[in-house]
Amino acid sequence: MAIRSWLRNLFASRKRRTIRKAPARCRGLPMAVLQVLKGGAPGPLPLDRDTITFGRDTDCNVVLRGRTVSRMHARLVLVNGQYFLEDRQSRHGTFVNDEVIESGVLFQLLRNNDRIQIGDFVATFHDALPAEVPVPPGVGPEEACPFSSP
Repeated sequence: MAIRSWLRNLFASRKRRTIRKAPARCRGLPMAVLQVLKGGAPGPLPLDRDTITFGRDTDCNVVLRGRTVSRMHARLVLVNGQYFLEDRQSRHGTFVNDEVIESGVLFQLLRNNDRIQIGDFVATFHDALPAEVPVPPGVGPEEACPFSSP
């Protein structure tokens, strides 16, 4: 009995650690990007998480301004190596290639060069970082992969 309670206390006192899957760029896979064309800082927006949220709310990964953007407007999800875009029941809709994501369809599969529009924000989706898109200067190996050990 004493050993059982000692083990219970030992494991209860340790903090549980969440094991996160390393982003594609850390696993040696090509990293997908959104090439921002309008409504944000122009240039590549790396898709370095399994889920990326878009909206006016400051808790979103990509904060967008504008009257036609909902607080939690849309989210981009990586599932089995493919990216899907979901409209979060926004009032003004989310568009892929100038077509609104229908309310009955929860997720829209993204393909290379698809054009995404959320309010005034316009970007194109790329499976991997296009060669002609420059990588932001000053990004070293430490910043490129937060999961690498020192």
